[in-house]
Amino acid sequence: ARGGPALFLVGGEAAGGAAARIAGEAGAACVNAVGRLSFDGLCALLRRCDLFVGSGAPAEDIAVAAMLPMVGTGPGHGDPTADAVENAISAWLAGRAR
Repeated sequence: ARGGPALFLVGGEAAGGAAARIAGEAGAACVNAVGRLSFDGLCALLRRCDLFVGSGAPAEDIAVAAMLPMVGTGPGHGDPTADAVENAISAWLAGRAR
């Protein structure tokens, strides 16, 4: 979302440890909302986002319904490496800069 944090972490309680590490490394640019959003809250957040990176329902399904540009991860998307995800995000950002 423009004018706010650059990264929102969402997911279930099981993702809490990884999310805490990511949020710690990202600093103020990141909001860790893992385990804190209702379904309605997740829908509202995703409507304000510019890009979805991740995998799994319901977040991915909502992102698709909202027609968000997406970088899919996980087995359903060929389980790309971190480099592949970073390259896809860089390409998306470069396209926005034009």
